[in-house]
Amino acid sequence: MVNPGDKLRQLRQKGNIKQTTIAHLLEVSQGKISSIEKNSSPLNTKQLLVLAEFFKISPTYFFETDDSPKVSENEECLKRIQAILTDFKQTSENFKQQLVDKNTIITLQSLHVGKSDEMVKSLELKVGRIKSEMKTLKEEVTLLRSIVNV
Repeated sequence: MVNPGDKLRQLRQKGNIKQTTIAHLLEVSQGKISSIEKNSSPLNTKQLLVLAEFFKISPTYFFETDDSPKVSENEECLKRIQAILTDFKQTSENFKQQLVDKNTIITLQSLHVGKSDEMVKSLELKVGRIKSEMKTLKEEVTLLRSIVNV
């Protein structure tokens, strides 16, 4: 035989909840909770619904022969949604990290290209100066040769 009072006591003890807490929740005396748990007083519909919500179980649990409380459909849906959200957050973090990595590579490549362009320009300027200096040296050598040959 299924006794809702026994089920309430099991849930309360499993959660380390005092009778006074349940009494406050149901707006009854602690003696009334004791009476319900001894199956001397019945639970009314409102009390069943309040307890089911409090313990996150289906109200039918109090009348089932199975002793393991069943999570209500809403709680099961909530768990699935939370799992999906967790998976989504992880996927989005992975994607964001991949974007950061790719942007970093692109930035480094463009900096490298920019540095290469700057280096090429700098080298071209140096080559131009060296050519100019060589031209000046050739002119001086030519002038010196002409003086020596005179």
